[in-house]
Amino acid sequence: MAKPRRFRWQPKNPGDPAARRGDPQDNFDSRLPLGDIRPQRRAQASTNYRPAPKPCFCADCGGREFWQLPGGRWLCNTCRPNPAARATRQTLQPAAQPIEKSPQAQPTAIYPEDVSFYTAMGIQAARRASGVGGGWRLYVMAKTLDKQGTGMIARNDLQAWVLSLGVNIRTLQRWMNEARNHDLFIDMQAKGGQWLLRLPNAGLAAVAIKCESVGRKVTMKASALIGKGWKARIGGAYEAIYKGRPITRDAMQKLSNVPVSTQRYRDRQAGVNRTRNYSRSNMRGDMLQGVKEYTQHKGVYLAGDGRIYWRLPNSYQVSFAMRGGKGRARKAKKIIRQLSQNHDGLFQRQQALSFDSGQEQGEFIRLFHYTPATRKATQRKLARIDQKTDILEVYELAGQAKTGAAIWTHCPA
Repeated sequence: MAKPRRFRWQPKNPGDPAARRGDPQDNFDSRLPLGDIRPQRRAQASTNYRPAPKPCFCADCGGREFWQLPGGRWLCNTCRPNPAARATRQTLQPAAQPIEKSPQAQPTAIYPEDVSFYTAMGIQAARRASGVGGGWRLYVMAKTLDKQGTGMIARNDLQAWVLSLGVNIRTLQRWMNEARNHDLFIDMQAKGGQWLLRLPNAGLAAVAIKCESVGRKVTMKASALIGKGWKARIGGAYEAIYKGRPITRDAMQKLSNVPVSTQRYRDRQAGVNRTRNYSRSNMRGDMLQGVKEYTQHKGVYLAGDGRIYWRLPNSYQVSFAMRGGKGRARKAKKIIRQLSQNHDGLFQRQQALSFDSGQEQGEFIRLFHYTPATRKATQRKLARIDQKTDILEVYELAGQAKTGAAIWTHCPA
């Protein structure tokens, strides 16, 4: 039989002198063996499950089911093992829209990476006095979002895309006002309350920004339209439509109305690659003086192989833009002719290019070809056309010099 044990007597008042003399009663019980008496724990109130009030929800998981402890503390039913998870009262957000803890938890929309636009409209919008540089860029991005061609997009989608590219909210608001003032955007509200943007076609947009043509389409990154140097990248995209064929600065100034000095400055800013071009003829050294006096060629010289060479316009290559199709340029030009025609029936650029002395001196035209097949097709076509008023020259790419310059073979038409 196990040895019985004594209860440990604890006086109610330890300071009482009677407590020092010991237990006045011998609390001995022989019926209870040693080890059979277990400590009695105080009964605790069990936790009660209660739904949280409407403005309360978990900041971690967004749940609305909580366990309330006796002390009044609320723990989330889903993530209650985490002591940091507590129910917080949010007065700004409703209970049906939980706040995500990290931005990565929110679903991000996928926006297009490339945009397409007409080069002539871009050159016009990039002018300092146009007052529509930001509005036109929003119009280009809005047309990219309109994949179905309905001429209408959600305003929130466009704003979210522009803000994701790093544009300030105030800058976005200024661009929106520019687009509205030039009739590039028309705000409409759907029956469900969603705000939409109605977009005009390319012809109406060109007339709205006072552009006399739309030009050729190019494709480039949407991020290239944002930030410092976007005007230089627009100018480089305009040079991409020539696909590396030689063209003079003066000719581009007549077509785009951009000064030569501005072209050089923007090319350096955008990193446009320039290639020198030279023409190699079949004429020998005894004809050098005649070529210098009676032709319009510049930089005529006699090379070491005994042939006569002369300087051709430079060609320009860009890596951030690519030439696209014509799109609906023909329809846009028709709209421009109907809405922007003046009393004389000619546009301002056409009037500037037309001159009275053209019948006497003619217009110097050069045609450049990369393959012999295209060059032969051009020569066959020219043989059937009377070219009395134009001085025509045909060139075919021959190769590249050691200095990196391109050599073109002169083929008389």
